[in-house]
Amino acid sequence: MEIMKVLHIALKTNISPNIELVNALKSLGEYHEINWMPQQRRHLNDFILSESKRIKPDFTFMQIQEPNIINPEVAKQIGGFVVNWTGDVRQPTPDWYFEMGKNIDLTLFTNTHDVKALKKAKIKADYLQVGFSHHIYLPDGSTNKAYPPIVFMANNYGDNPSTKKPMFPLSQERRDMVSHLRAVFGRDFQVYGHQWSQTHWLSPEEEAIAYRSAKIGINQNHYRLAMFSSDRLLRIMGSGTFCLSYKYPGIEKEYKIGKHLDVWENFDDLREKIDYYLGNDYQRTTIARAGCEYVHKHCTWQKRIDQMKKMIR
Repeated sequence: MEIMKVLHIALKTNISPNIELVNALKSLGEYHEINWMPQQRRHLNDFILSESKRIKPDFTFMQIQEPNIINPEVAKQIGGFVVNWTGDVRQPTPDWYFEMGKNIDLTLFTNTHDVKALKKAKIKADYLQVGFSHHIYLPDGSTNKAYPPIVFMANNYGDNPSTKKPMFPLSQERRDMVSHLRAVFGRDFQVYGHQWSQTHWLSPEEEAIAYRSAKIGINQNHYRLAMFSSDRLLRIMGSGTFCLSYKYPGIEKEYKIGKHLDVWENFDDLREKIDYYLGNDYQRTTIARAGCEYVHKHCTWQKRIDQMKKMIR
């Protein structure tokens, strides 16, 4: 498929402008952008239709991860080949993905559970993992001795106010993990993110410094779905830090365990492996180096868009 004009219906904030994704999409052709985040939603669909008629895109890359942003009928009228990619997860697969999927050419998820759900409904879907900000999360750069050797970067979303239950399936596991690591490792461990006690949130640039300063970066997500992890895993590895990730289904299909990273299955396993790798500098740094090289070579946004091009030929 020859692409000349690209329309990016983007999910961008001041904190996360995702420059690497934009640059990767620019490599496809003449780039045009609509950032739906600051738009007044009652006028957004009319604006998208008018802009698509003006631009006449050959390819549209949408980042829509919640309902009532773009009407599926509007998406159908954009023209050219239309893709919606999302790194967000909700379970069960929300109904609006099915409605949107019927009206566009391809829906891309960062987990295979949702892909299978749409395919079962005869809707075209595929798997495309998230990329990362490889110009921020680098092994070379400043460090700060104030950061501890073990770090975890994540938010604590608390409980759902209506149900009084954890917001996501593994939200309680996340809280329990942080409490466990604080109790066992004390000042050698710290969590950074929103709504935790005795800590604070870090900007992407600060986070990269924290990772480079640490010996071990922990990965844990709110869902345990096939092939799913947030870009936290890539940010850890991209910064040149040893990644100890929870063993989500399919992780071994994308990374070599023991070569690019290592995994944990329960809190006892996590504690034992932290102790082991803190005491084995050569093995830890060797794995960290290999993991860093791997993600910078294979997991950037440019690589993801190259993978996507093969799906839309």
